[in-house]
Amino acid sequence: MLPDRLRRITGHLGLVKVTWDVEAIPDAVDASRKAGCTVYAVCGGDGASMHVLSALRSCFGSAMPPVALLPAGTVNTVARRIGVQGNAEAALRRLVAMLESGAQLPLVEHDTLEVGPLEGPSRVGFIFGAGLVSSFFELYSQANMSGRLWAAAQIGRIFVGSFVGSGFASRVIAPVEATLSIDGEASPLERFTLLLASTLRDVGLGLRVTYRAGSAPGKFHIVGTDLPATRLGPQLTRVLRGQRLAAEPLVDAVAGQALLSFGAEARYLLDGELFAAQSVQVRAGPRVRFAVP
Repeated sequence: MLPDRLRRITGHLGLVKVTWDVEAIPDAVDASRKAGCTVYAVCGGDGASMHVLSALRSCFGSAMPPVALLPAGTVNTVARRIGVQGNAEAALRRLVAMLESGAQLPLVEHDTLEVGPLEGPSRVGFIFGAGLVSSFFELYSQANMSGRLWAAAQIGRIFVGSFVGSGFASRVIAPVEATLSIDGEASPLERFTLLLASTLRDVGLGLRVTYRAGSAPGKFHIVGTDLPATRLGPQLTRVLRGQRLAAEPLVDAVAGQALLSFGAEARYLLDGELFAAQSVQVRAGPRVRFAVP
C-alpha cells in the first residue's frame, strides 16, 4: 500500500500520518508539530493539500513551515503549477535524499487565497470558483470516470455544445444570482455564469482564465461574466491563449479581497472541493513556501 511505501522511503527522518477523513488532519498536523517536524509533505490531490494548508495556517499562523506536495490525486493542478515532477513516491525520494545530504531545500514561494463564509472558518487554497466552475466540478465529482482526460473531454463537450445551445452546455453554464464587491467597490454584475479567482495563471488543462495571477504580490486575479452559454463557450480559444474575455460588462481585476453574496445558499469551489454558503469572502491568503526538490 502507498502509506507503507512512503514510510519505507521516509525511514527515520520523519512521521507518516494517514488521515482517512478531513477531520483527522488538524490532529495529524498538531502531532507532527509536537514531534518537531520542520517540513510537511502532503500526499494527495488538490483537495488534500488545501485541507492541510488550512490546518497548518490554523496551527502556525503566518509562520507556516515549508510544504512539499506529493501528487497522488486525479488531476494535481496545484502540484503541477508549483513545479512538482513525477508521482508521490518519486517526489518524496528526492525530498528525503536532500534532507539526508544536508543540502539546502529549494523553496518556491507562492501566494494563496483564504476563502470562507462570512460567519465561519476560512480555508487556504489557490482556485475559487462559482457558476460554471462549481457546476463543472459537481459534474466531475458525480461521474464514474475522472482524471485529466475525462475532464478535457467534458470541456470539449461544453465548447461544442455552446455553439448549438445544447442542454448539457446550458445546464453547466447556468447563471447564479449574486452580488459582488471587490476591494470595497461594487460590481455592476448581479448574476454570473462564470466567476473565478486564483493565484495561479493556469487553473488546469491549460485554462488561463486568471492570466494576471501572480502579477502583484499579495493579490489574486478575479474574473467574472454573465455571458450565456452560446457566447461563453466560444471564449475557450481566448482562455487557452491567456487573453482577456471579450465581454462587457466584465469583472477582471487584480485584488486583495472580494465579497460574494448569493440570493440563497449556493455552491462554490475551492481547489477541487465543493462547499456551500450564502455569503463568501475571498481574500489574499498567506504566502506559502513550497519545497520542490
